Amino acid sequence: MVLSTANDLSVEPIGWTILQRLPLTQNSTREFARELVGLGFAFDLDKTSHTLQVTKIYPKSPASQAGITAGQVIQQIDAVPTLGKTVADCLTHLRANGRPKVRLELVDLQRNETNTVEVTRGKFLTFNP
Repeated sequence: MVLSTANDLSVEPIGWTILQRLPLTQNSTREFARELVGLGFAFDLDKTSHTLQVTKIYPKSPASQAGITAGQVIQQIDAVPTLGKTVADCLTHLRANGRPKVRLELVDLQRNETNTVEVTRGKFLTFNP
Protein backbone atom coordinates (compact mmCIF):
# COMPACT_ATOMS: atom_id res chain seq x y z
CA MET A 1 0.00 0.00 0.00
CA VAL A 2 1.26 3.45 -0.92
CA LEU A 3 -0.18 6.52 0.81
CA SER A 4 0.51 10.19 0.22
CA THR A 5 -0.74 13.55 1.45
CA ALA A 6 0.68 15.41 -1.55
CA ASN A 7 -2.05 16.70 -3.87
CA ASP A 8 0.14 16.58 -6.97
CA LEU A 9 1.39 13.04 -6.43
CA SER A 10 -0.33 9.97 -7.87
CA VAL A 11 0.29 6.88 -5.76
CA GLU A 12 -1.09 4.35 -8.26
CA PRO A 13 1.90 4.52 -10.64
CA ILE A 14 4.30 4.33 -7.69
CA GLY A 15 2.57 1.23 -6.34
CA TRP A 16 2.56 -0.39 -9.77
CA THR A 17 6.26 0.35 -10.21
CA ILE A 18 7.07 -1.18 -6.81
CA LEU A 19 5.00 -4.29 -7.58
CA GLN A 20 7.01 -4.80 -10.76
CA ARG A 21 10.25 -4.34 -8.80
CA LEU A 22 11.32 -1.53 -11.10
CA PRO A 23 13.41 1.42 -9.95
CA LEU A 24 11.51 4.44 -8.66
CA THR A 25 12.15 7.48 -10.82
CA GLN A 26 10.64 10.91 -11.27
CA ASN A 27 8.35 9.39 -13.93
CA SER A 28 7.06 6.90 -11.35
CA THR A 29 5.02 9.66 -9.71
CA ARG A 30 3.16 10.46 -12.94
CA GLU A 31 3.18 7.44 -15.20
CA PHE A 32 2.68 3.69 -15.06
CA ALA A 33 5.89 1.90 -16.00
CA ARG A 34 5.53 -1.58 -17.45
CA GLU A 35 8.36 -3.91 -18.24
CA LEU A 36 7.69 -5.91 -21.39
CA VAL A 37 9.58 -8.49 -23.39
CA GLY A 38 9.42 -8.07 -27.13
CA LEU A 39 10.79 -6.10 -30.04
CA GLY A 40 9.85 -2.62 -28.81
CA PHE A 41 7.92 -1.07 -31.66
CA ALA A 42 4.34 -0.50 -32.76
CA PHE A 43 3.09 -0.67 -36.34
CA ASP A 44 -0.04 -0.16 -38.41
CA LEU A 45 -1.21 -0.20 -42.01
CA ASP A 46 -0.93 3.14 -43.77
CA LYS A 47 -4.43 4.01 -45.02
CA THR A 48 -3.33 5.38 -48.40
CA SER A 49 -0.37 3.19 -49.38
CA HIS A 50 -1.58 0.00 -47.62
CA THR A 51 1.98 -0.60 -46.44
CA LEU A 52 2.93 -1.71 -42.96
CA GLN A 53 4.59 1.23 -41.20
CA VAL A 54 6.41 1.55 -37.90
CA THR A 55 4.40 4.04 -35.83
CA LYS A 56 6.30 4.09 -32.53
CA ILE A 57 9.64 3.03 -31.12
CA TYR A 58 10.01 2.52 -27.38
CA PRO A 59 13.19 4.06 -25.93
CA LYS A 60 15.96 1.63 -24.99
CA SER A 61 14.10 -1.22 -26.67
CA PRO A 62 15.60 -3.82 -29.02
CA ALA A 63 14.04 -1.95 -31.97
CA SER A 64 15.62 1.37 -30.97
CA GLN A 65 18.99 -0.34 -30.49
CA ALA A 66 18.66 -1.88 -33.97
CA GLY A 67 18.17 1.60 -35.46
CA ILE A 68 14.52 1.21 -36.43
CA THR A 69 12.67 4.53 -36.62
CA ALA A 70 9.03 5.58 -36.83
CA GLY A 71 7.84 6.01 -40.40
CA GLN A 72 9.84 3.15 -41.87
CA VAL A 73 7.91 0.63 -43.97
CA ILE A 74 8.23 -3.03 -43.01
CA GLN A 75 8.56 -4.72 -46.38
CA GLN A 76 9.35 -8.25 -45.16
CA ILE A 77 9.25 -10.20 -41.90
CA ASP A 78 11.63 -13.19 -41.97
CA ALA A 79 11.58 -13.12 -45.81
CA VAL A 80 7.74 -13.04 -45.93
CA PRO A 81 6.41 -9.99 -47.86
CA THR A 82 3.96 -7.82 -45.89
CA LEU A 83 2.24 -6.22 -48.91
CA GLY A 84 -1.41 -7.22 -49.01
CA LYS A 85 -1.32 -8.67 -45.49
CA THR A 86 -3.41 -7.45 -42.55
CA VAL A 87 -1.94 -6.17 -39.29
CA ALA A 88 -3.08 -9.44 -37.67
CA ASP A 89 -1.26 -11.48 -40.34
CA CYS A 90 1.93 -9.50 -39.79
CA LEU A 91 1.66 -9.83 -36.03
CA THR A 92 1.35 -13.59 -36.50
CA HIS A 93 4.54 -13.59 -38.60
CA LEU A 94 6.37 -11.53 -35.97
CA ARG A 95 5.45 -14.04 -33.26
CA ALA A 96 5.26 -17.29 -35.23
CA ASN A 97 8.88 -18.25 -35.54
CA GLY A 98 9.31 -18.81 -31.80
CA ARG A 99 12.93 -17.72 -32.09
CA PRO A 100 14.35 -14.81 -30.15
CA LYS A 101 15.40 -13.01 -33.37
CA VAL A 102 13.32 -11.53 -36.18
CA ARG A 103 14.72 -10.33 -39.50
CA LEU A 104 12.99 -7.24 -40.92
CA GLU A 105 13.43 -5.64 -44.31
CA LEU A 106 12.73 -1.93 -43.83
CA VAL A 107 12.32 0.91 -46.29
CA ASP A 108 13.14 4.44 -45.18
CA LEU A 109 10.91 6.54 -47.44
CA GLN A 110 12.67 9.83 -46.60
CA ARG A 111 16.08 8.50 -47.62
CA ASN A 112 14.78 6.07 -50.25
CA GLU A 113 16.88 3.29 -48.68
CA THR A 114 16.17 -0.36 -47.99
CA ASN A 115 17.84 -2.00 -45.03
CA THR A 116 17.63 -5.43 -43.41
CA VAL A 117 17.99 -5.65 -39.63
CA GLU A 118 17.86 -8.52 -37.19
CA VAL A 119 16.14 -7.66 -33.92
CA THR A 120 16.48 -9.81 -30.80
CA ARG A 121 13.55 -9.80 -28.40
CA GLY A 122 14.38 -8.28 -25.04
CA LYS A 123 13.12 -6.34 -22.05
CA PHE A 124 12.10 -2.69 -22.29
CA LEU A 125 9.92 -0.24 -20.37
CA THR A 126 6.73 1.44 -21.49
CA PHE A 127 5.18 4.40 -19.73
CA ASN A 128 1.45 5.10 -19.72
CA PRO A 129 0.23 8.38 -18.21
